[in-house]
Amino acid sequence: MAKYYKARKDTNQKYLETRLVKLNIGYVDVSALKAFCDLIVMYQGTIYFFEVKNPEYVKKKENYERSLTDLECKFHRYASMFGVKVWVVTQLHEIMEIIGCELKIM
Repeated sequence: MAKYYKARKDTNQKYLETRLVKLNIGYVDVSALKAFCDLIVMYQGTIYFFEVKNPEYVKKKENYERSLTDLECKFHRYASMFGVKVWVVTQLHEIMEIIGCELKIM
């Protein structure tokens, strides 16, 4: 039987959102939608889908996919059918690397 969880933000998501604003990078918080990603990031004409996970729960990069709920996995598979990548991240530098933006120390 599938597991379903109440939609909630991971503890580090607010920090990531604050930093994106300071870096003038557009984003939309869609974490309240159950079968979707957490953040849509817009940078230099490209849209990125991010699933934010708490680094305390995801110790190793290999565990990222195992930390997804059933609904999140379903969305990731659906998006991949159309060649769309949903990135699983825990920290700002990961987002910056994926979107190709140099992280300046603030």
